[in-house]
Amino acid sequence: MEQIKPFVLPFKEVTEQTIKKLFPKVKKLKTPSLENIEFREISYLGWLDKGSNKKFLIVEHNGKLVGIIGDYTPSNKKGICALCNRTEEIGMFTSAVKGATQDAYIKRGNYICQDSQKCNHNLISLDKLYDFVNLIKA
Repeated sequence: MEQIKPFVLPFKEVTEQTIKKLFPKVKKLKTPSLENIEFREISYLGWLDKGSNKKFLIVEHNGKLVGIIGDYTPSNKKGICALCNRTEEIGMFTSAVKGATQDAYIKRGNYICQDSQKCNHNLISLDKLYDFVNLIKA
């Protein structure tokens, strides 16, 4: 593994300022500790704010960083994650998307890993991650 590390494309460096720009409507945004993150080893950045039960995801999609915020309800049991397709501790991630009419919102979501680090470690393809982003952002 160490021999191929130099050839791995790292996730874009993310700063606290970048995170705040991606989530401008969140007033009391709790950002993760960025010093401990090895950007060569992640495909997306995700963290859970346990105080508000919100999960935040930052994904590089179509060449730019996309911020996704959603309600997160832990299921307290193991299941298959929609992102990494592995059996882990999961929870329901739901996000409200604007509907066809002016004040209509549609909630979309799926079960994803509680621990984003484990999920990143389990990812072998970005296809399901991009499918999830397209589902939430559509």
